[in-house]
Amino acid sequence: AAYGPDHPQVAAMLINLGGLHLRLGAPEQAEAPYREALAIREATLGVRHADVAQPLEGLADSFEERGLLVEAERHQRRALAIRRGALGPTHPRVALSLLLLADIVKGQERLDQAVAMQREAVTLRANAFGETDARTAYAQVLLAETLADLGDTRQARMLAAASLDVFRARMDADSSRALALLTGLDA
Repeated sequence: AAYGPDHPQVAAMLINLGGLHLRLGAPEQAEAPYREALAIREATLGVRHADVAQPLEGLADSFEERGLLVEAERHQRRALAIRRGALGPTHPRVALSLLLLADIVKGQERLDQAVAMQREAVTLRANAFGETDARTAYAQVLLAETLADLGDTRQARMLAAASLDVFRARMDADSSRALALLTGLDA
């Protein structure tokens, strides 16, 4: 079947194209497909629909990769607000938006703000998936890294060890990140 230029499937393909540009190390080329996808989704779904957050997060990522952190933060905050409004404040996709925003503010050396967002994301994921889920453990690793950056090695070590236990139990490939963090904290 042929799709018109404003079909939601076209927006999905544009988001995939933007992601490909990011993976290929061309964040400046990712911006145009993400902007076009955003325009399509806003026009067809409305500006407050949860699916509008995805191209906004892609735009934020493309700006973050280029070091344009203020612009990245603006887009990521909008994506977070949309997800909270459309899905509710405790939805697990809100946790993802929080983690992405925390990464951006961490890049601006606003570590206390990043920690608060990461803690909220850990709580949301633990409530949604359980404390022994790999998605919760991954959020804990991100929080542990930020806490280590702040000098709170005791709590960072505790979170990293708990995450490593989860990853080992599940044989998750991300266990290497938790192990590397633990090793770095022991040095």
